[in-house]
Amino acid sequence: AERIFVGKRTGLHEVPQDQITNIIIEKAKEGGKVVRLKGGDPFIFGRGGEEAEALVAEGIEFEIVPGVSSSVAAPMYAGIPLTHRDYAASVAIITGHRAGDAEKPVDWVKIANAVDTMVILMGVESLEGIVSKLLAGGINPQKPVAMIESGTLPQQRTLIATLGTIVAEAQKQQIKPPSVILIGEVATLGRKLAWFKQPL
Repeated sequence: AERIFVGKRTGLHEVPQDQITNIIIEKAKEGGKVVRLKGGDPFIFGRGGEEAEALVAEGIEFEIVPGVSSSVAAPMYAGIPLTHRDYAASVAIITGHRAGDAEKPVDWVKIANAVDTMVILMGVESLEGIVSKLLAGGINPQKPVAMIESGTLPQQRTLIATLGTIVAEAQKQQIKPPSVILIGEVATLGRKLAWFKQPL
């Protein structure tokens, strides 16, 4: 089997997305079986939808195998349920990567007012801006926030704070990507239900 590494990390994209899609198409047209292995779920900020559209356009049959997204796995390993009968009946999974995108801005306040739990992926670099927009929009500074760094891995760290303190605490603890940010009352359960590692 031929392996082609096309992995991505914060600020490091060795192979651009359009080139990845072209490789998938080329290899499929050569007649081999192509497996596009991704971390997490390919349809939750995994570009799987775009890749599938490209395959359809080329008339190439495909199959999609769901994965476990870090948006679910990291909070679970931190002992934080995304929903809970007493705290949260709704969840939104949001990309923090577009936090500064003027063309397609995320309406943080609208989302915060619409759901009980916000899960933000790829948001560490944009944390200060996201928090600033939420606070300026009238979201309670005492609202609980958790950051789960390297979720599910042995080096996992969980920081639990409030919207008003999370930026300073994250800087103090030097929280780095990859991290999942969770905003909502359920974040407080991480202190009580932590089973993998105790929070900072």
